[in-house]
Amino acid sequence: MPYYTREMVKYMNKQWKIDHPDDADPNGKQRVTPSNVDINDYNRNNKNENKNNNALTFDEKRLAYQRNLLRLQVERINRLEGAISTSSAKQFSKYEYDIEGEEASIGSRHTTYWCKHSDFNTIPMVLTVFSDNHPNPFYLKVLRHLGKKHPYILQTWDIFIDDNNRILLFQEYANRSDMGSLIKSAPSSNITEALVVDWSRQLFKALDYLGDMGICHRNISPSHVLLSHHEMSVRLSGFTKAYIYWNIKKEDIEYIPCFHISCKPLDEPDYQAPEIYGDPHKEEFDPILADVWSYGAVIFYALSHGKYPHDWKRENKKIEKEIQSRVEQLNVASEGKQFMSSLLSTNALSRIPVNSIGQNAWFARFQDKGRAIGSSTRMKSS
Repeated sequence: MPYYTREMVKYMNKQWKIDHPDDADPNGKQRVTPSNVDINDYNRNNKNENKNNNALTFDEKRLAYQRNLLRLQVERINRLEGAISTSSAKQFSKYEYDIEGEEASIGSRHTTYWCKHSDFNTIPMVLTVFSDNHPNPFYLKVLRHLGKKHPYILQTWDIFIDDNNRILLFQEYANRSDMGSLIKSAPSSNITEALVVDWSRQLFKALDYLGDMGICHRNISPSHVLLSHHEMSVRLSGFTKAYIYWNIKKEDIEYIPCFHISCKPLDEPDYQAPEIYGDPHKEEFDPILADVWSYGAVIFYALSHGKYPHDWKRENKKIEKEIQSRVEQLNVASEGKQFMSSLLSTNALSRIPVNSIGQNAWFARFQDKGRAIGSSTRMKSS
């Protein structure tokens, strides 16, 4: 399960101090606090809905609080409008663009144009126009919900539908291309381990935030990790396959039916976890754990300067051995290899838990802003 929101942690830590004035356990054992309890330790099916809230233990209160936050987020997303009519949206007049003018060459599969907001005309922005093939309405709801809330998620400013039935999507412009293109074009010496640690930390924070919103990305790849500003900070994009992982009725993770192997692309790697392919009638997968593998595959791509964790062009019954062998060949610190090994396990249940990623030893080896402990090299970061 994803981390809890900062607000929740602050509240529960405060409540912990009230309920447990003695900080040390008399038996010398570690106390159960919001920061050291894994929510997966609790049996989701062992619930007593009739318990009086005052009779709940601290950990049951915390679990109930998190579930309530997820429910509120999911309900809010479902209530949102995707695109708002230009005729009824006052803020539409704030945008300046020219659809008849020069297109923006930013590698998008759709038609894009430079644009600006009259109140923030120094902020680089692009307009994406969907004329015929409108995107999935849920995709637009997700973009609207995420908006401009997180520094490592590409900002969506507004979404409209005009009188010609065109979807107009106004977003932040990430001016340093995407990770995939950068890795292919930049000298390998420029992609340092410290820089990749920065990207990994930022990308995790973006995914962690999505988790708090009840959202799985489901399409993590180097081309969807955009980079912005001279610091080359992460801007996660590509939410066309985003999925609400939290079932508010069951109060549990909503598993996804596996995809038939024929759905697997043959012309390029898809950065999807191995377990997502199977019998859709009999098998399903955990979207959170699948995103963990994809996250690891993207980091591997950056560390290996453009390689995939395994040979995606052929079937290999010993894929786990192949992946771990390639991880061991990476020219990174031992902590980095251990981290990659735990992310890329083909056994989903053996992967590093999401709520342990932020405290992994590789991140700890490199301070924020990409400085290695004991090193004079400093990489800039937002």
